Amino acid sequence: MSQPARVHSIFMLKQLRASLATFAKIASLSLEEAATEIQRTLQWLREDRYQHWKQQVRACNDEYVRAKLTLKRKEILDRALSGSRGSCVDERKALKRAERRLQEAEHKLRRVASWSQQIEKELSDYRGAVQGLVHAIDVAIPNARARLDHMVGSLEAYVALAPPEMPRAEEEKATVAVAPPMTDRPSPLLSNVQEQVTTLRSATPSQQIRRQTPLGPDMPDWVAGLALSETLRAAIVDSPGEKSHARPDDRIVVAQSSSGPDMAYLERTEGADGDSGWYIGAGPGTGSSEYVATRIATVWEARPDLTDVLSLPEGSLVLLDIRGGAEMVLDRDNKVLWRSPPQTDEAPQQ
Repeated sequence: MSQPARVHSIFMLKQLRASLATFAKIASLSLEEAATEIQRTLQWLREDRYQHWKQQVRACNDEYVRAKLTLKRKEILDRALSGSRGSCVDERKALKRAERRLQEAEHKLRRVASWSQQIEKELSDYRGAVQGLVHAIDVAIPNARARLDHMVGSLEAYVALAPPEMPRAEEEKATVAVAPPMTDRPSPLLSNVQEQVTTLRSATPSQQIRRQTPLGPDMPDWVAGLALSETLRAAIVDSPGEKSHARPDDRIVVAQSSSGPDMAYLERTEGADGDSGWYIGAGPGTGSSEYVATRIATVWEARPDLTDVLSLPEGSLVLLDIRGGAEMVLDRDNKVLWRSPPQTDEAPQQ
């Protein structure tokens, strides 16, 4: 008889699936950056430095030949005029200088060729060392995510099975026990969406303000309290649109807030060199005119669940109703790409 499954939380399986996707994206980006940097260095040595010193060797050799001919002519001229061989001090000094320059240029050319061969060997060793990680990113992790999807689907289907019929009185008690909690007010994201979006986009700091915002080592404490649902992260991961990953060293601007806001939003405006364009702001009534900037890597380290959100393209807007629990994703044209299911204030009727 097979062993029974011991599954304590379907949510943890979903979180594992999202974490695997996040790891694969970060690892793939890091490998791509490392390979690009190695190729750039190798190309610089092969095409720029090698050609430069090859031309220098040619020029120094021509100078050496001219200095040697000048010395020879001077010796012949002195012998013809005075009948003896002159000292030709200046010409001999010029020949020595030309010889030293030629030797130095030839040495540099040999060093560049040696460095190119060494980097080619290091590149080959590097590709062999990361082959296992590349296979995991391209094959193992997608297969693991597919198995997790199948497991989650099977478990959710099992949980959704109707329980055996029970007496009416007990059924009513169970209905009351599992009824969702009442909310004291509806989510503001479920109404006046366009008005909300216009207000929030206008509150996003301009590029000039972003450049003037000081860079800090940490992000504000209130950002650590933002809660993103697994449904939102899964929707972003599985969205068909093209992703635009921010670089780890890029800046991200965050609003300062003395207390936790009821609403937060993330918007990606037009970025610049070293600036991701991302802004994390507080909702109306709790916003601030003061900002702090930090690195994308700092956000990834403190909030790895934001990695998928920060891959959305320019113009994207993510709304988070912290109090009501509603979430929404919009594109640059304010078209709603995804929204969380609306919460109801009434218990289900039997």
